[in-house]
Amino acid sequence: MSSRESPIAWLALILAVAAFGVASERNAAREASLDSAISMEQSRNAVLAKLRRENQRLAAELPTRGELARLEQAHRRAIELRDRIAALQLRKGELAWSENDENSAQVVVKYWNYAGSATPRATVKSVLWAASRGDVDQLASLIALDPEARKEAEAMFDRLPAASQLEYGSPEKVVATLMAGSFPKDAAAAAILGSNQSGDEASVDLSVYHGGGLVRTNSYRLQNAAEGWLLVIPPGILAGYEEMLQGGPELSAAAGP
Repeated sequence: MSSRESPIAWLALILAVAAFGVASERNAAREASLDSAISMEQSRNAVLAKLRRENQRLAAELPTRGELARLEQAHRRAIELRDRIAALQLRKGELAWSENDENSAQVVVKYWNYAGSATPRATVKSVLWAASRGDVDQLASLIALDPEARKEAEAMFDRLPAASQLEYGSPEKVVATLMAGSFPKDAAAAAILGSNQSGDEASVDLSVYHGGGLVRTNSYRLQNAAEGWLLVIPPGILAGYEEMLQGGPELSAAAGP
């Protein structure tokens, strides 16, 4: 190799080596990109496989056509039984709700009546009758406010406009109005489960049957007064009553019978 050709030859060799290095780097980059793509595809396949297995598991748990038919038949049967029970309850309600009957039959709303206030059980029946029919005057005559409840009711009454105070006339009338207004519209029947009396104090356990099979059972306190047995209104429900009075949300059904 001559001295004149030597630099050129070395330059060509350097360029060839550089080109080879660039090509190698490109190949390495392609291989890395391909590896990444393969890894992503494998991950997708793993996810798809998991989803297929889950789909197969859920499909295996679905009822067969035969099972669906049996479930539909059972559902129809349940509806028929519910209707029969309702019909029997209606017939049972036609019986007199006897004051002397310690195991009072479940009585549908249609047959609730005013029973006076000579006994705790009679007062509870009369309260149900008056509240369900919106008879505020009668209802007000059957209730007594707990001392704390009276303070709250009087404060609530004092906050009313003068015209409203004149219309209601008394805190008892305000509470009675709100009791009647919040009486559950879906009440279907009631049954007195039992009662206890000690002197001028008594309690009555009452179940009220609502639409959809819901049953609410509560114990109510009563006290004897000159005008007869009165249902004692506790202070706990008056906050909800005031919300109603101020145009707020209706009182929760839990506060009613």
